[in-house]
Amino acid sequence: MIKINLNPYKKKRAKLSLPQIKIEKFGEVVYFIPAAVLIILTIIFTFYQSKVVDSLKSEKQTLLSEKKKYKAIQQKINRLNKEYASFKKILYQIELKKSIYKEFSKQKEDFTGYFKIAYDSIPDGVWLNSLHISRTKFKFKGFSLNPINISTFYENLNKYFTKIDFKSVERKSNKRNSFYSFKLEAGGLNKEEI
Repeated sequence: MIKINLNPYKKKRAKLSLPQIKIEKFGEVVYFIPAAVLIILTIIFTFYQSKVVDSLKSEKQTLLSEKKKYKAIQQKINRLNKEYASFKKILYQIELKKSIYKEFSKQKEDFTGYFKIAYDSIPDGVWLNSLHISRTKFKFKGFSLNPINISTFYENLNKYFTKIDFKSVERKSNKRNSFYSFKLEAGGLNKEEI
């Protein structure tokens, strides 16, 4: 039988065919596919792992820089704590001195009355070489040309003190005249008489 093409202008479609691989040995392919998949997975895992390692390295660097900052801050804190402790110590010493000064001011006594006692007690004709005044005792050292003036001085001191001790009275002389040197201590001040 003869075929006649009645539509000579129409062309036949060409059939597409995929290239075919001829597998002669199926066993070799079975071993090749898993090995190729394993190699591909290893390459992907290595790439992923290198990305993770890089991100961890950058995170490590940021943590190291923060650690350095924190160390610097910690050093500043330690320095400030030392300064604070020294300031606290200085403040304690100042408070201690302040309390000492307050205590001194409480114990402060007006000695003007004591000087008034010495001034009022000394009669004319008695001269003092030294005068020592404390809260509990007065010490007088002086001289007079007449021993009666020394006894007047003693009587005047008797108004203010309960206890008067003569340490020494002695007659001395030089080329021109003679005089009496005395030392006495007075204690037991009667504060009502001031």
